[in-house]
Amino acid sequence: MTNQIPQLRMVLQDLSKWHVDASIPSGFSLRTYQPGYEEYWRLIISESFHMEVGQDKWRMEMLEKEGYRPERVFFIFDDAGVPCATASAMRIGGEQHGYVHYVGTRPAFTGRMLGYHVTAVVTQAFQQEGCLDATLDTDPYRIPAIRIYLKLGYRPLIIHEKHRDIWNDIRQQTGINFKVC
Repeated sequence: MTNQIPQLRMVLQDLSKWHVDASIPSGFSLRTYQPGYEEYWRLIISESFHMEVGQDKWRMEMLEKEGYRPERVFFIFDDAGVPCATASAMRIGGEQHGYVHYVGTRPAFTGRMLGYHVTAVVTQAFQQEGCLDATLDTDPYRIPAIRIYLKLGYRPLIIHEKHRDIWNDIRQQTGINFKVC
């Protein structure tokens, strides 16, 4: 038996009150999945998470997930047509509960707030589709991503006894004061 600590969970509890400008910055455009874009997804996720992402990972992490629909997989491209960032608007626990899945930005495009914008687009999609709330899971070392999620209104949700200490460490590292749900 393993005592592995699960990923950190964050929640946006009331999408009806959420409002953020989800406009894509100048020089970039938003697209949804089209046939062949799985190669872009694999590239972005491979570079973002520093791991090899094969076709099986695409199938298991995307096609076989609850609530997968091609129009819920978002990509940001630059004006030259280079894929830069991605995030997906999945469902967990039913159609009224959004789940932000695999947010990634290629290292060559970090610092341009593309992760923020693509996550905002996903969150806006949840809201437009009538979701009540949204959640996401992340790792403690992904501090830039956590900053984005906090800025968008997501808050820590304690799902493991060790999470409170981890969130206290993140609070000290970032200097951001946030409430825990």
